[in-house]
Amino acid sequence: MDAGKTALKGKKVCSATSSTSIQRVKDEKLTEASNISESTMYSECVSQLLANTVDAVTTDNAILKDYATHAPEDLRLVGNPSAPRNTASASRWRTSPYTTR
Repeated sequence: MDAGKTALKGKKVCSATSSTSIQRVKDEKLTEASNISESTMYSECVSQLLANTVDAVTTDNAILKDYATHAPEDLRLVGNPSAPRNTASASRWRTSPYTTR
């Protein structure tokens, strides 16, 4: 998955309800509205990802890195996972998605 604005087009994306990251996906129309899934907890999104019912989970890098560390055989960070959260160069992907291999 590339890190550009089109990386999530056509992909089912999950995040926590009312999170900054899912709001960014909506505001910037990074995927179609019908492909957005919101859950009460990020762990629910990760479960959906592992079950292949969504293609990506989006939130900040620290949360994503923690999940990926616990399931390195199944999950990987994409986008710009090494960028600091609030840098201008990472602003578009401040809430980086990750996906299954």
